Amino acid sequence: MTTLPPPGGFSSITASDRSVMTLSEQQFFHHFSTSQIGPLGHLIRNAAPAPAPAGGTPDPIVLGNILNSVVKAPGSTSIATVSPNIAQPTPEMLQLTTLLTQIQTLDSYISILTAYCIYNAHPTPYDVTDSAQATEFACQVAKWRTYVITGGVVKAIAAYLSIGTVSSSHFSKSVTSATLHAEFLTAIFGGFGLATAALSELDSILTSVTNNLKTLSLEFSTTNQTLDHVVTYYYFETVQGTGTGSIPALFKVSLRLLNLKVAQSSWTASIGKSSAQNIQFSMDIFDTSLSMNSGAVANDQSNIDSTIQTLTGKTKNEVNNLMNMKAIHADPS
Repeated sequence: MTTLPPPGGFSSITASDRSVMTLSEQQFFHHFSTSQIGPLGHLIRNAAPAPAPAGGTPDPIVLGNILNSVVKAPGSTSIATVSPNIAQPTPEMLQLTTLLTQIQTLDSYISILTAYCIYNAHPTPYDVTDSAQATEFACQVAKWRTYVITGGVVKAIAAYLSIGTVSSSHFSKSVTSATLHAEFLTAIFGGFGLATAALSELDSILTSVTNNLKTLSLEFSTTNQTLDHVVTYYYFETVQGTGTGSIPALFKVSLRLLNLKVAQSSWTASIGKSSAQNIQFSMDIFDTSLSMNSGAVANDQSNIDSTIQTLTGKTKNEVNNLMNMKAIHADPS
């Protein structure tokens, strides 16, 4: 069972996990640096490509298969807020469009590094048509995505994201299947002040993920194993002191990494009971707030996009479409 590290410390990450993340970063950065420098770049920039890591790097087909498996056995969901007025050609909406594109680049980067970690930790491909392997794969996706974003080992991600606060809570309630969705959404997103329409969109997204997991007939390896899932929620905030009077609004990107650990008994009961029967639903929530360094992402955006294409054989847009980031409609706070 993965435990989110406390604020300011990552001692819960094992030496083996650190090695996996370090190797994964080396593999990505090797491709990143060689694609930027080119045959004469080292003479111009006084730089040299990062050396290829020992053991080489996974084949693009292997990475593509891992990304495909994340869709089939989802251990993570990415959601971004989009202003209902995003199509209007105002300076504010154009700014939000630019930031949304940066979010997509960053999230694709995180997805690729997560896929690397999964491969380096478990080079034999998971068969997600097997119930037990699908369960393990989904939990591994949640674990490695959490560590890539918060683990302090992948230095490039630390340059793009800064951690604010880390908190944990326990949700335990007697509910029916019919009322579970509302209770679940309140527990996770109740503090965001979202309108009813946005909460309805969130409900639809999480219902789709749940239905996808249900089709896998998940099988747990131990009696205390949890079903783990990570929600990466990107949203916009208005920079303090802007957007009032004659000062145009400026926006920043914030995100919350919500690591959810659903008790095995709760999951089994929630998919096996009628909507009228009460179940005891228990879940641990590890909540990390972060902010995105828009300037840093913008500086490296085209390079990250081209490296992703080299590594996977897919364009950034194809990776985005494959990972299927979801959108809800809400104006910046």
